[in-house]
Amino acid sequence: MDLDIDTLFIVNLFTATIVSLVMLIIWRMQRSSACLGWLSLAAFCLVIGSLLVPARALLPDFLSTMIANSIYLLWAIFIWRGIRNFQGLTFPLQNVALSVSVFVCLLVYYSYFEVNSAILLLVISLFVVAYSVLSIMDLLKPIHAHAPAIEHKFLVAIISVFNLFIVLRLALLLFAEPEYIQLDTAQLEQVSILAFMLYSVAFALGFLWVQQRHLEHQSEQRAEALKVANALTEQLRKEAEKAALHDPLTLAGNRRKFESNANLERQRHLRHNHELCLAFVDIDYFKAVNDKLGHDRGDQVLKLLVSCFMDIIRNIDMVYRWGGEEFIILLPETSLSKAILVCERIREHIQSLLIVDQEQITVSIGVTQLRERESINRLVKRADKLLYEAKQKGRNCVVGR
Repeated sequence: MDLDIDTLFIVNLFTATIVSLVMLIIWRMQRSSACLGWLSLAAFCLVIGSLLVPARALLPDFLSTMIANSIYLLWAIFIWRGIRNFQGLTFPLQNVALSVSVFVCLLVYYSYFEVNSAILLLVISLFVVAYSVLSIMDLLKPIHAHAPAIEHKFLVAIISVFNLFIVLRLALLLFAEPEYIQLDTAQLEQVSILAFMLYSVAFALGFLWVQQRHLEHQSEQRAEALKVANALTEQLRKEAEKAALHDPLTLAGNRRKFESNANLERQRHLRHNHELCLAFVDIDYFKAVNDKLGHDRGDQVLKLLVSCFMDIIRNIDMVYRWGGEEFIILLPETSLSKAILVCERIREHIQSLLIVDQEQITVSIGVTQLRERESINRLVKRADKLLYEAKQKGRNCVVGR
């Protein structure tokens, strides 16, 4: 392998700088994703390391050895920190600080007190591999709904291959016999630089893939949540509209709904000359019912009354609570003679069926038909007058005109 080491260091420096800047820019664009900030910092550690290592001849040992090797450890730690942040896991800062302290102590001891480059290389490699293994373990945790997916496993494969390279490199340098080593020291350093460069690029691309898939999944979740929220809002709107248009006790329509429906039926009457009748119903002696049986029984009477109406009228007919014990029944496409017959059936049905605590409930009904160009308000007033006539006649009867 005929590669110039200085050129490789420059290329590695350039690659690490690009990776760091790309991560930093994306992080600045997505400030909610702090993991990219940590990975940008990790790539920046590679930049510093790429500057210090080739300058060993020009720098004191403290900078070229202690600081450079510590920076490579920080690189592995920051990668793990970014992955834990992405997975939503807490970062054990105290444990990491303790491990870094142990690492620095070992570095100082084997660099100045008992100089042993082999053990020094072993310490550095083991610490980097340990934090890489922690990164793999966290990536494989099923934290997100779609994890660990193919993109997580791809990233795990990249880290695993890099760890394997570190272990093989360590084994070649420490344990292999010279005659079995195909690469000399310079060639092994060249391969190491290439491995770091390829790993930094592959890891960055892999993590951006993971991040993109995660953002897509979040977008899908938000869209689904928005869909559910819209459905719930529509349901609440319908319920609110229903509550606004119906009497809460009897579930019959209220005055607002009556005015809306009655005007629509009047328009149909004007366009197609459809007949339209209206019946005004009042419970006889309802105050006495409340006084004798109590308001709870009175409420029960009102609800049962509406049920009796629904037993007789058609699907196109509509019942509205006008107020108190007064109700209006709108009878579209019905002549006055037929409306009177319907109201008689209603009156008889109530008289025979509606008995509460041995008290027979009866109703008086006034029914009339919409005249040409007549307003709904006028129609209601005429039906109310007819109801008054029914009461004057002794109640429990129908008056229609």
